[in-house]
Amino acid sequence: MDLTEQKDEVMVLYEIYRNKLFEFDAKHSKGQISNAIELNGSVIKIGVSKRTINDNHEREILLSKDLDHIPPISLVFEFPDNYPSLSMPKFSLSCLWLNSKQILLLEEHLESLWNENKGSVILFNWITFLQNEVLEFLDFEKEIIIEEKDVSSLFNTPLKFIQELESYDVSRKEGIFHESLFTCNICFQDKFGKECVQFKGCDHVYCNICMSSYFETKIQEGSESGIVCPTHECSVEALPTQIKELVSEKLYSDYENGLIEMSLRGMIDVIRCPMRHCRVPTIIDLKSNSGECPSFFGKECVQFKGCDHVYCNICMSSYFETKIQEGSESGIVCPTHECSVEALPTQIKELVSEKLYSDYENGLIEMSLRGMIDVIRCPMRHCRICVFVPIVCVPSMDSILARFHAKNNENLWINADDEERKKMMKKYIRKLLVDRRFKYSTVNKRVIEWVMACRSKNVLLTGTLIMEKAATFALSMGLNHFEVSQGWLQKFLSRNQLSNAEGTEVQPDTIEE
Repeated sequence: MDLTEQKDEVMVLYEIYRNKLFEFDAKHSKGQISNAIELNGSVIKIGVSKRTINDNHEREILLSKDLDHIPPISLVFEFPDNYPSLSMPKFSLSCLWLNSKQILLLEEHLESLWNENKGSVILFNWITFLQNEVLEFLDFEKEIIIEEKDVSSLFNTPLKFIQELESYDVSRKEGIFHESLFTCNICFQDKFGKECVQFKGCDHVYCNICMSSYFETKIQEGSESGIVCPTHECSVEALPTQIKELVSEKLYSDYENGLIEMSLRGMIDVIRCPMRHCRVPTIIDLKSNSGECPSFFGKECVQFKGCDHVYCNICMSSYFETKIQEGSESGIVCPTHECSVEALPTQIKELVSEKLYSDYENGLIEMSLRGMIDVIRCPMRHCRICVFVPIVCVPSMDSILARFHAKNNENLWINADDEERKKMMKKYIRKLLVDRRFKYSTVNKRVIEWVMACRSKNVLLTGTLIMEKAATFALSMGLNHFEVSQGWLQKFLSRNQLSNAEGTEVQPDTIEE
């Protein structure tokens, strides 16, 4: 008799709650049911509190959230052989948002329900109570406030507890939506929610077939913003996940790239690498005026100081290497068309190999030395030692040779006993000195001509103006280390029988050479 009633009860529960909510193991006469708690369409606030310091029964709410659905109370049961004639089922309750005292209260109430209906099947009565009456029984009709200490037994923080409840709420809403029937606002066919898209924020519903065509059309048209709900004057945007589910992988990639491009355009601190094959976005720190390149794992990008053009490190690494290998005889300039700003040596050093940077550095040194008439290089390729010859005097050959001797022994080209090489070096140096004397003589001659031109216009010149003009002529002759001073000026005036006086009437910068 008891066994028959047990089977009949289980069969009825299967019909009412379906397999999703009701599970039963006939072999061991055990089962479990977790039926959703009915809130009758209302919203309930659930939060976490702690007692205040004064401990006078006041509570401080740490976190709270309004929910449409809360996790169910799970009922696990086992039928004894003499149920329902003599004994009630063995059972236990568990729930995410109830503490041990509240669970005990519910268990005592379920026992009292059995005592009132002893001899009859009881599971349906228990489930109905847990589904419809439990909040009123626990005085939780408007809000559920849980002590922080009760939360910490299952979760590390109150935030994680609230997030778990939110996750259930979202999941439950999706489940209800999928099982509900809707009319598509485009094709006007009735379809279940699992075949539809619902826009979050306006709750307008359209079937997947219509939305798939709508999303594809918008992406192909090149929409530069999010795709909005097709309902007239509705501005709610479809979620990226909704679009991704209904279009091809390639189309979604195009849409995603379009959104990224649109976002980058509105960011004043983001610049794309100008190289056409690259176009990597670079984040600029507006305070330090430097860039961070995602392609190079957070290293600074190359930002040319003076023009502020920004290129990603990958492109600039290749660009610098190419320029060095081509044998660039000057600084490496910004690749932007008609821009002449040079990259800093530190920027180049960071992006090329040590050997390449050494070649580049040596090239710059060599280029500088070519314009310096007062620097003599050893002509042997394996040596190339530099010796600076002061301009203030014409040193003796022996003093110049002594400077070469002072270098390390491995690079010596001239030995004290090597008369033949001494003769060659003297001839080499003599040629350089003659060239230098010629250039200095030319500078002196051009300065005199300029002074005479000014005098012919009745302009008296100051010594400062004469020195500035001499320095200008020297630079045009390639004499980078030409020095003008009061000593040089006095010798110049004395040698050319000139006087130093204030200029009058005509400004010297109006006199053309």
